[in-house]
Amino acid sequence: MNQPRVSIAPVITATISIYRWAVYLSFAFLGVGFVAAVFSDHPIETEIGKPQDMLRNMVDLHPAGFFGLGIGIMILAPIVMLFDAAFILYRKGDHRYARFTTIVAMILSLSILIAFLKG
Repeated sequence: MNQPRVSIAPVITATISIYRWAVYLSFAFLGVGFVAAVFSDHPIETEIGKPQDMLRNMVDLHPAGFFGLGIGIMILAPIVMLFDAAFILYRKGDHRYARFTTIVAMILSLSILIAFLKG
């Protein structure tokens, strides 16, 4: 069962692009959080909190909401990269590595979901 070689160049290109944009977005939200912390009376939180708390804090212009979203983007970026890599590999015909990559992405997703549910 020799499978033909598949070029991983599209996977690398997509992964770099996703990571680059995740860093840009993350730093933008962290920067807004720092500006909000400097110009507001809100104390800086030591925990990210749940996603609904982050969104509520962002609407209230609380620094914790922006910090949480910036950190959350960096936590979720590897999962998005893995699912994208699996999709590209599947499209290219490399179904074995696409399945392995999907399993790894699902394990990471499940671990983050469990962490959020535990609070």
